[in-house]
Amino acid sequence: WDSPERAQRLVEPFIVSGVKVLDIGIGTGQAVSSYAEKGATVIGIDHDQAMLDTAQSVVGENGVLRQADINKELPIADLENS
Repeated sequence: WDSPERAQRLVEPFIVSGVKVLDIGIGTGQAVSSYAEKGATVIGIDHDQAMLDTAQSVVGENGVLRQADINKELPIADLENS
């Protein structure tokens, strides 16, 4: 399973403090842990609350996590101008 590492390599050059990263299907937050460490705000969506609880410990205060089903309207209206 190399997807988190592959995703990080692709977007790493664009991750700087203050940027916002949206991860749909964040799971445990593996793919975005280094982004939060660099000061990016990680917006994560997942259907499983247990996964979100784990991801919250990974992204810390730089995380905005929401439980949602991606087959329905996502709860991001307050992020529309982000």
